[in-house]
Amino acid sequence: MPANPWTEEIWISSNNKAFGFAAPSYAQGPSWATWPNEGQFGSPYYVDQGLAIIITAFEKHRTFQETYISREFQMQRDYIDSRLKEVNDQLKEIDHKFEDVYKRLEAVDGRLGHLEHELKRQREHTDSQFNAIEGSMDQSRAMTLNSKVDRGIKILQPVAAYRNGAYCLPDNFPKTVAEFWKLRKHTKLPQLTSLSLFYNVTREELIEPDIDDSDGEEQQVPYASVSLPRLIEKFPEMAHMALADRFGLKYGKISAFMQRLEDFRQTATGKRAQVEESPKDISKFFRTENETRAPPAKPNTQSTVPLYPRFSANEVVPLEFLLKSAKSTTTESTAYSDRTRLGWAETSARQRVNEIIAEERRQLEKKLASEKEGEHDVSRPYRTVAALRVPDSVSSKQSGDTEPISIPTVILEAEER
Repeated sequence: MPANPWTEEIWISSNNKAFGFAAPSYAQGPSWATWPNEGQFGSPYYVDQGLAIIITAFEKHRTFQETYISREFQMQRDYIDSRLKEVNDQLKEIDHKFEDVYKRLEAVDGRLGHLEHELKRQREHTDSQFNAIEGSMDQSRAMTLNSKVDRGIKILQPVAAYRNGAYCLPDNFPKTVAEFWKLRKHTKLPQLTSLSLFYNVTREELIEPDIDDSDGEEQQVPYASVSLPRLIEKFPEMAHMALADRFGLKYGKISAFMQRLEDFRQTATGKRAQVEESPKDISKFFRTENETRAPPAKPNTQSTVPLYPRFSANEVVPLEFLLKSAKSTTTESTAYSDRTRLGWAETSARQRVNEIIAEERRQLEKKLASEKEGEHDVSRPYRTVAALRVPDSVSSKQSGDTEPISIPTVILEAEER
């Protein structure tokens, strides 16, 4: 029995068939037999009814909890969904804004690329214009300096030609006036042809047009079927004069100086021949006078001293013979003799030393000349290109051929390289 006499306890058996109440304390005693038995209060009807009430209450309570929990979950889900929807909307809006920014950036990038291309083109054009101006100024300066030279030892300033958007200089450009004047020789015809083609010497400069008073008649162009290299071979002097105009040289001044130089060389050669003959004639004259007017011989009272023996022309007189008081053997002739010369004897060792010194001097001069030429090439505002190679067949063919007026294929290939 429970401790509290007024406590009722509902109990359910393990097999769900027994049902009863705990009897109060006042019912416990002699009158316990009058307590309703199982047949009155614990019948299966009451048991099933109580169980149904309990189950129904439990199910209602569970249903109510489930409904409440479901409603709470639904509210949370709806709240989360609404927040997620807002976030998604905001993300979509941000994506649209980023797309707009990307489009604007692409447009700006395209404009910047176009602007960069335009600036690059303008810069290249400006650089080419400045290079052209600088090359033109250097060309004018070189031609001005070349117009003042006339002697053969004078150095020519290189004059470049505008080819393929830049000023270029051929590697066979003559360095001095003498080298330029040698282009008139037949052996220098390939170089003359190469330079004439490089500096674009025209046919009109090689052929002087005939002036005729006849009107209404079609005049035939002379040498129309002859190519330009053949014309240069046929008229080398005209090509030479055209190159002088390209280099800024005064052809008449140089020609006059070279003519005077040639006359001077011929005159000097003639005088040298006369000077070489005069000592022999004078010595012969003095020898004849001495032989005809020789005084009578006197008896030699002094001790006989051996005369200085004659040596070969390349032999040096020893010093002890010159210190003696013997009679000089050079009184017979006024011509200069090697026997009175002091110096080192020419031996094989001395010759080797002289050869080594001369070779070192040549190497040093060559090195200095190459360094000077390299510094001169670096200071040029234009690049040096390979000269146009003229085939040997140009000078071997006859000038009366009928080739088209064009530069040979070999020359064009050299220009492309």
